[in-house]
Amino acid sequence: MLLVVSEELDHIGMVEANNLGLVPEFFMIGEPTELKFGRLQKGAVKVILKVQGKAAHSGYPHLGDSAIDKLLDILHDIRTHEWPSDKTFGLHHLLCSYGLNKIERSTTVNIGLISGGEALNALAEHASAAIFFRVTTSTADILEQLETIVDGRAKIDQSFGKNEPIFLTAPPPPYDSEVVAFNTDLPYFIARDKLKAAYLFGAGSITNAHSKDEHILVEDLKKAVEIHISVFKSYRTIDVGNLVSYSIKQNVFYFVSLNILYFYVLFF
Repeated sequence: MLLVVSEELDHIGMVEANNLGLVPEFFMIGEPTELKFGRLQKGAVKVILKVQGKAAHSGYPHLGDSAIDKLLDILHDIRTHEWPSDKTFGLHHLLCSYGLNKIERSTTVNIGLISGGEALNALAEHASAAIFFRVTTSTADILEQLETIVDGRAKIDQSFGKNEPIFLTAPPPPYDSEVVAFNTDLPYFIARDKLKAAYLFGAGSITNAHSKDEHILVEDLKKAVEIHISVFKSYRTIDVGNLVSYSIKQNVFYFVSLNILYFYVLFF
């Protein structure tokens, strides 16, 4: 079992875990998927737009150039832009337990943080916005469109990273699968191309994650355990009771079995 930190931001837990040299045969990613298996996960582009203005007294706005006003114009253009959908996500509903809606098929945009200005009576010299694109095409495509929209009006800071959409392993019968609109640490696991299988599964629902009502039903936890055991048994080489190592290193806490790596995110 691998427990990592900072999956919501820079994925540093998974990045550091790569230094451990773990090369499991199978990977089980714990996420709230309503007891269905994720078959396809969206990619991610995380950027910060940084705008430079010119400070001035707000009574004489012609003497300055508000960075906030400039940022608002850019954000308006981003929000009204028609971001792309990908036919892979659109057609994949045939393999899922229920059809995809427009949000699941499309690249979505969240402006999560905005900052700028120093006082009510002054034009802002600096302003910034943190934006998260959940990608259905490619990161290069989204960044190219973003650069066209911004058109030199802001600096685009890409230091929070990006990753492409990921195909996961289809679950064994009779379990359902679906496309998920959230991101995980899997793209940052450098040995993923050596895996025999990578699963995305867990109890709970992503629809109440990051909310005051976030929860997991006790009965769903029990079902999740049963499904985990069933999947493990489908691979006869796995000894689910054989844990061979335990360690703590640079904020990464992990158990490693002989054949499978199973990880969850720690929230601090």
